[in-house]
Amino acid sequence: MSYEFKRPTKNGESEIVTIVGKSKQMWEIFDQIDRLKNFDFPVLITGETGTGKRLVTEALHYSGKRSKKEYLSIDCGAIQESVLANELFGHLKGAYTEADRTTKGFFDVCNGGTLNLDEITMLSPRVQSTFLTIVEQGYFNKIGGPKKVYVDVRVIASTNNADITELRQDLYQRLSTVVIRVPPLRERRGDIPLLIQYYMDYFQKFYSKPVKPFSRKEIDRFVSADWPGNVRELEHAIERIICLDCPRELTVNNNGNTTNNGGSAVYLVEGNLTLRELEKEHVLRVLEQQGGNKTISAKILGIDLSTLHRRLNKWRKEELLKEAQVS
Repeated sequence: MSYEFKRPTKNGESEIVTIVGKSKQMWEIFDQIDRLKNFDFPVLITGETGTGKRLVTEALHYSGKRSKKEYLSIDCGAIQESVLANELFGHLKGAYTEADRTTKGFFDVCNGGTLNLDEITMLSPRVQSTFLTIVEQGYFNKIGGPKKVYVDVRVIASTNNADITELRQDLYQRLSTVVIRVPPLRERRGDIPLLIQYYMDYFQKFYSKPVKPFSRKEIDRFVSADWPGNVRELEHAIERIICLDCPRELTVNNNGNTTNNGGSAVYLVEGNLTLRELEKEHVLRVLEQQGGNKTISAKILGIDLSTLHRRLNKWRKEELLKEAQVS
């Protein structure tokens, strides 16, 4: 009914991590992890925000032969492009004015291990081209030097389904040797009661605050909810119930939509929209409801604040491009 693996903690010990699910889709993912964990070729993981892509990448690393080596997960959209190449590849002393010493990049650090590039579509075409060389030939050039640096790094890339078309075609073909699609929560509603129980047990222990179990009616309301933020949103809803004593009947309204911290409903946009358009409309609607407060909106949406900023910047660029084409 779940997939477990061990990963190191900051104090040098280890903890058991659980990917919860009993649906056919999740069992297929668990089987893929077991079959792929000891291979070296790239894996591309797709799925909506909050579905658990990061856990799948960690399971591939910590369950396999590279588990004793370094694992890094880099949010490509959270690092400015001007410094991203330096972060990935490092530089030689004297490469530029401030370069007073030679530094290691993420690929150096992960030699023998695994590097997960989260939201890989946020890489610029130029960086994608350099990245393709590393994936195909196993080497890169540090900034400031022509010497090839060879590394043994397993690359796992992850991205939102809607953004996949922004990858260079040649890079996509190389990364997509194996594609693991993590389904949204609405496609595996049968897992919701199991997830409720898992997070109830976890947060009751974490906050030392026991609460009464969910009733069958309350579980049914959660199962029928839309959960646009997927597992992450469900997790935050359970945490609010336990930590803040939010009324459960207000966490999910009568229409099956999740609500804002027990407040007014965060309703979804209806109509003949694509998934990408639906995501944009829903995010903008939540921002409007919260008076433009991005921190609160990110919590309601069940996403990181950095992810919200990336989405807004991306949509703004798209609007500017449309305006330029019209003029």
